[in-house]
Amino acid sequence: MSRVSAIICVRNHERFIGAAIESVLGQGIGELVVYDDGSYDRSLTVAVARWAELAARADVPFLRVGASPGRGIGAARNQALLLARGEYIAQLDACGACRDAGHLM
Repeated sequence: MSRVSAIICVRNHERFIGAAIESVLGQGIGELVVYDDGSYDRSLTVAVARWAELAARADVPFLRVGASPGRGIGAARNQALLLARGEYIAQLDACGACRDAGHLM
């Protein structure tokens, strides 16, 4: 397993989370942590579904998920960090995307 964990905290970014997840593929990370901070939309459901669609690829990292009732981005990141198992952490916003191969490394 890679020593890098990517964390994505999400709140009401159903529209963007799939692209954010896809953008970390092929980056050499060992796991992806998606933490939902009280979304009112289907952000976490979409995240898990998108990951599952891509899971047939050999380079899809292990997925960990968590959720809380909307305590704010700081608390969400802290919880995501507790779930992460990597020695190094790469943080990506749910509405962002990692465009360049190797950017997280």
